[in-house]
Amino acid sequence: MRDQGLSHIYARYVPRLVVEHLRRDARAVDAPASETFNGAILFADISGFTPLTEIFAAKGPEGAEALTRILNDYFGRLTRIVADHGGDVLKFAGDALMALWTPTADDRGDLQDCCLRATQCGLEVQQRLAGYRNDEHPLSLKVAVGVGSVVVMHIGGQFNRWEFAVAGAPLNQVGQVGEMADPGDVLVSSQVWAQIGRAAQGIPVLDDDADPEVTTLVSWRVASLSSGLHPRPAAPAADLPTALEGALRSYLPAAIRRRILAGQTDFLGELRRLTVLFVNLPDLHHDTPLEEAQKAFRALQKALYFPWEGSINKLSVDDKGISLVAALGLPPFAHEDDAARGVQAALAMHGALAAVGQRCSIGVATGRVYCGSVGGDERQEYTIMGDRVNLAARLMQNAEGYILCDQATVDRSAAAVDYGEPRMLKFKGKSLPLPVFRPEGQKQRSGPTRSAEIMIGRVEEAAVLTRALDRLIERGSAGCIYIEGEAGVGKSRLIEHFAHQLAEAQPARVLEGAGDAIEQSTSYFAWQQVLLGLFGLAEEPSHAGRRKHIEDILSRDRSTRELLPLLNAILPLDLPENALTQQMSGEVRASNLQNLIVNLLQFSTTRKPLVLILDDVHWMDSASWELLRHVVQQVPHTLVVLGSRPLAITDAPDALRALLDQPDTATISLERMDPDECVALVARRLGIDALPEAAAELIRTRAEGHPFFSEEIGYALRDSGMLVVEGRQARMTDTGTAGLETVLPDTIEGIITSRIDRLNPRQQLALKVASCIGRMFSLRLLQEVYPIAPDRERLPRELQVG
Repeated sequence: MRDQGLSHIYARYVPRLVVEHLRRDARAVDAPASETFNGAILFADISGFTPLTEIFAAKGPEGAEALTRILNDYFGRLTRIVADHGGDVLKFAGDALMALWTPTADDRGDLQDCCLRATQCGLEVQQRLAGYRNDEHPLSLKVAVGVGSVVVMHIGGQFNRWEFAVAGAPLNQVGQVGEMADPGDVLVSSQVWAQIGRAAQGIPVLDDDADPEVTTLVSWRVASLSSGLHPRPAAPAADLPTALEGALRSYLPAAIRRRILAGQTDFLGELRRLTVLFVNLPDLHHDTPLEEAQKAFRALQKALYFPWEGSINKLSVDDKGISLVAALGLPPFAHEDDAARGVQAALAMHGALAAVGQRCSIGVATGRVYCGSVGGDERQEYTIMGDRVNLAARLMQNAEGYILCDQATVDRSAAAVDYGEPRMLKFKGKSLPLPVFRPEGQKQRSGPTRSAEIMIGRVEEAAVLTRALDRLIERGSAGCIYIEGEAGVGKSRLIEHFAHQLAEAQPARVLEGAGDAIEQSTSYFAWQQVLLGLFGLAEEPSHAGRRKHIEDILSRDRSTRELLPLLNAILPLDLPENALTQQMSGEVRASNLQNLIVNLLQFSTTRKPLVLILDDVHWMDSASWELLRHVVQQVPHTLVVLGSRPLAITDAPDALRALLDQPDTATISLERMDPDECVALVARRLGIDALPEAAAELIRTRAEGHPFFSEEIGYALRDSGMLVVEGRQARMTDTGTAGLETVLPDTIEGIITSRIDRLNPRQQLALKVASCIGRMFSLRLLQEVYPIAPDRERLPRELQVG
């Protein structure tokens, strides 16, 4: 692939106008830019793809494959026709396409020629794609054409990710004209008709919503052209220098870049659970100064990318301002908590725009969406489409300067975000009103919760913790217990059970903290709750109250009191710097902070042994690990308990590797539970005495001893109505469990998707192929059906097979 040059492949994913912009100066990608020219715009809106997407989504992976073939066949034909007529496909806007015609030197700047070619293209599109259907699901087109001054802005640049936005009078015209079009129509604006009227046959279309006292001519329905223009296909792309690769790549989403490098652009179609954000900035238009647009868009990028790891999919401009489509969960950035991340990103974006004086409305919806590369050989684009995308757009239209979320988003983010009372709204395409919610802010983080519920299983593992605690109490022996296991296998539940026992018996002081997926780059985040517990500040919400409390506790120790401003790095105390701390910076400051915390913990252990619990340490930042290393080495009479997902030895922090090498460190590797224990666990979670045998057998076979998966299947059975709970009893309905075969609870899907996204593209494709074979397969069979022949010999290494 590289022999052909990646520039040509990257160029398929951007319009010619971007390629030419960069060809003129590849360094242009380093700064925002704009260009203005005259041209004709064709907008083709496809009716029928959204219901088609939902129908195929219900069929699972096979449906995604079939939908990909249909999309690429349809859009491939469409882009071929546009290319044959000399158009430049600017964007695929979900289930729509926008193309541009500009005067060439041969046209002597003739806009009439552009309008004629765009209109002729629209007529041929309608003729050649009329009656297109798949499995009795018809697709139809509405075509609108506008003309005038076009503005193209190249904006962004955060993390070297650039976007281009097309704006101007032609887009406003096609937006207005398109609303009046019916399937099969080619409607042109009155401005276009003024250019082509002598060469076209058509009838005027009046705006039904206009003042009846005033005749407003908005568009013309074109039936034919008097004489067809000689075809003028787009010129073949000239050789693109390798130096353009980096500049072109900056316009491509990460999902495309990774697959191109792996040679897998034919395997991009999939159904993913996303949280979709539709953002509208009504104050930004085609005549907005570039500096102002760049400032607002850069603020949006920063708020979306960090730390939430969202992705921008589309950017458009019309008479309603700039609109942005973003998503949480696109590859390679899927997370278990994408709904919570999406709402928090929306709150951050709303705040960031307000800070630069811009209004915005945001709609947030969560659900299964088609994601893939669509188009043909001439032009492709990575797009998302489906009912949830449309719902996010409708929510945005009703947000009125705020944020609105759907029920699915709220269900999956309520632990992290506070919401107001719901209100019911009626939406286009929905038979009944839907509840919508306005997020009011992030929830205040609190300390760990402890359950008094008796733990099922894990007897041997609990005994390891109990013996380590006994050694600490009886002999003052320090030590460390490292608990590792896959997501949902019960690490946190085992730690919670241990902490509850300690809270009841109180043989030692317990301090708890945890890493966090979103706060991985926040220094010392895992220690925030530890220090709040150490100072007894968990119930004190105000910064001023916490500051006074700490100063009172340490008022007699002058040397320690002078170092207190260093705690600002961990807790938001706003303690004023003094002459001593002002002189500290860099490593000196970090070293003194670590020594301060070590001294405070050492003093704590003179009164009572200490149990320090840190969960989810796989998400801890490097500063937290370094502090932990000092605590383990220097604080006596302390038992450290760590919970983590498995870390490859190459990914493990140096502090953890050193800790695991210590003789007083014990490792508990949590495996799956006995399937019958999982059945008992689900019964307890549902508040019943026992599960019906049909449900129990489903959990045994589907979850295979994974406690979290078992619970989610139990909840899915109950929520779907297949399992009816009546008091302490439960029964299966007549439908049994057959309908659950295609159901994967959202929480499980998020975990699986986030793990798959961490694999390299070859491994991801291998999993996709294997899923079509079945649960059990041989390596030889996988190699035989793997679609990329050169990679077949590498599969054993990719799968870590002998």
